Amino acid sequence: MNKVEEFLSLNTGIEVFYRCWFPSESKDVVVGVHGLAEHSGRYTHLGEYLAKNGYGFCMMDLRGHGRTAEKTEKGYVKKFEEFVYDLEFFIKNIVERTGYSSVHLFGHSMGGLISVYYAGLIGKNIETLITSGAAVYLPLPILMKILISLVNAISPKSRAKIPINPSELSTDLDVGRRYIEDPLVIKTLTMKLISELYGASTRVWRYVDDIKVPALIMHGENDQIVPVEASYRLYNALKVEDKQLKIFPQMKHEILNEKNNQVVLDTIMNWLRSHQ
Repeated sequence: MNKVEEFLSLNTGIEVFYRCWFPSESKDVVVGVHGLAEHSGRYTHLGEYLAKNGYGFCMMDLRGHGRTAEKTEKGYVKKFEEFVYDLEFFIKNIVERTGYSSVHLFGHSMGGLISVYYAGLIGKNIETLITSGAAVYLPLPILMKILISLVNAISPKSRAKIPINPSELSTDLDVGRRYIEDPLVIKTLTMKLISELYGASTRVWRYVDDIKVPALIMHGENDQIVPVEASYRLYNALKVEDKQLKIFPQMKHEILNEKNNQVVLDTIMNWLRSHQ
């Protein structure tokens, strides 16, 4: 296995840090998109698993996240769509590097939202779409929506603690502990990023009808961070015939970090093998 860790200049004008895991002979390539506040290093086990089974896996740290935050403002995005266009040029780079004409696109949580947004709005160079706890539906009390809008309007770069309870990431409490102790996990976010995230979870539905690729939609049944209803809504809204919905009983938000995550890994692998 060949592992790559380096910075890359994108056509959107920023430098991103990214990681890739490549097998000696690759059957296909998966591009991953991580969730809010986290980074690509939290997906090492997925990259190693995919490479062991003959698939390349590449993931960048999103702008304002992980090591990319060394080059961009931490926890900030001017418009959510910047994530989407960064992804467009990252995928283009991976396609050029590997020689494949397309990639399988995987996104978790906010990364799932970015991936769905990309598949509907841009849709270039992707073969299938895979999501895990995609944040395409984030119900908020009306007063909370008003508060976020007001604070963002007055002071968009003011900061708030990450709106994530670490104990709700996984039934394995060590996952939450490592999340809190991880120096690359952002501990505070700008109100602008929080506002853009919630706004994008409503805007993305304008583009769902335009998704043309097969889709595997996954979610933990006991997810208290992104409601499982989000994936039900996404699955039902997709117009493509080749689609699957997998709800994993008793699992929380990070299904890839559950103790029994092998069933999730097997689901992804079976999907990839059936869509080579």
